[in-house]
Amino acid sequence: MKYLNLFIASLLFSLTAQASIEDREFLNEIFNGCIGNEVEMLDAGESFEYCGCVVNTMSKEMSMSELLEMGLEIVKDSEDMTDEKLERMAIKKVIQNKAITDGMISCLVKVYD
Repeated sequence: MKYLNLFIASLLFSLTAQASIEDREFLNEIFNGCIGNEVEMLDAGESFEYCGCVVNTMSKEMSMSELLEMGLEIVKDSEDMTDEKLERMAIKKVIQNKAITDGMISCLVKVYD
């Protein structure tokens, strides 16, 4: 769950950047947000493999417009929310995106195969 929080934070942080989906700096922000959180079920190498896979999938399956739209929806809906409510709402938005959830699932399968 922690990696989703940092993913959302990285996505929101990157909203100010005029980047395209191929922009390494933007993709690195997402990767660093993902890898920056320890997930008990993944060791360090597995975390790098998983995060790299998710970022790669996002870069191929989503447009910058889709990512920005999702981030803006989160920002718009977050006014006067507690951190806990914001986290739940952000996770819900991410999970509603088929490209992201399909990527997360396929990447976890790759890590555990």
